[in-house]
Amino acid sequence: MVSDDGPDGFPVYLWKQKSPVATVHIAHGMAEHALRYSEFAEYLAGRGYQVIVHNHRGHGGRGLQGHFSDDNGWELVIDDLLKVQHSLSGNEPVFLLGHSMGSYLALGFALRYGERLSGLILSGSGFDYRLAGYGGLLLLKLHRLLFGPQAVSRFMNWYVIQGFQRSLGPEAKSGHWLSRDIAEVHAYQQDPHSGHLCTIQLWHDLLTGVLEVSAPENLAHIPEGLPIFALSGTHDPLGAEGKFDRLLELLEQSGHSRVTPKRYPEGRHEMFHELNRHAVFQDVEAWMAEQVRLQADSFN
Repeated sequence: MVSDDGPDGFPVYLWKQKSPVATVHIAHGMAEHALRYSEFAEYLAGRGYQVIVHNHRGHGGRGLQGHFSDDNGWELVIDDLLKVQHSLSGNEPVFLLGHSMGSYLALGFALRYGERLSGLILSGSGFDYRLAGYGGLLLLKLHRLLFGPQAVSRFMNWYVIQGFQRSLGPEAKSGHWLSRDIAEVHAYQQDPHSGHLCTIQLWHDLLTGVLEVSAPENLAHIPEGLPIFALSGTHDPLGAEGKFDRLLELLEQSGHSRVTPKRYPEGRHEMFHELNRHAVFQDVEAWMAEQVRLQADSFN
C-alpha cells in the first residue's frame, strides 16, 4: 500500500498493480476512515486487484471532524470520488464499493457517472420510509438555523446511532450493533478517527442524498445493465425490518435486473469487520471475478 496525494491534495491510499484484474474503489461510511479497510484491500491485492480508498471530507483527520462542507457537501464528496477514480484508474474494469453512508454515496455516484463502472457493491445499506427522511430534514433545518451548520448534532446521534444500539435490546453493550467480533468493536471504540459525532450539516447532506437515491425515478439514471451486489447482515439495524428488502425493491422498480443480494445470518452492520469477514471477502471477490469474466466474454 502506498499513500499519495489526491487531485486536491488529500491523502489517497492505493494498493497498486501493474496490470490489475480490476480496480476496486471503496467509499467508507460515516464516522470511520479509509484505513479500516486495509485487511480487505490486502486480500484483494493478493488476488491481483488494485484498490483505492480515501478519507471523505471531515473523516480520518481531513478537515473539520464530522463535517463535509457548509454548502453543497454531498456533491463535493461525490466529486472527490470522481476525481480520485479518474486520476488513479485506467482501462481496467472499475468497481465502486460503498459501505453504509458510503453506499448512498456510491448510488449517487452511479446515477451520475454509472457508465464509468463495471459493477456496484452496496454494504450495510437499506431504505426506510421517505416520510421519515423529510421529517428529519425539517428538524435539521431548524437546528441549523438555531445552532449553525458546524454544530454537532447530538440529537441525530441519539436518535439514529444510539437507536441502532437500542435495537439489540437493553442487555447489549455499547457498539455491539456494529459487529459480533468484540475485538473489532473495541478497536473501533479506541480509534480517535472512528465513532465521532457529526455536524448538523453533514446529517442534512446525508438525508438529502438518501432521499435522492431512494427515488425510483432517480435510480433509473443508473445504467440498467450495471451489475449490483448488495450485502447485508440479517441483524444489521440499517437493513432490518424490511429496509434491505426495500432497497432491493426500489432497484427492481427502477429497471435493474442484474442485482445479486446476499444476506449473512446473524451478521451485524459491518460485514467487513465481522467474525465471518473472510467469507464476505471471498464472496465479493468471486462476484467481481465473474463480472470481469462476463465483460471479457462480451468483447470476444
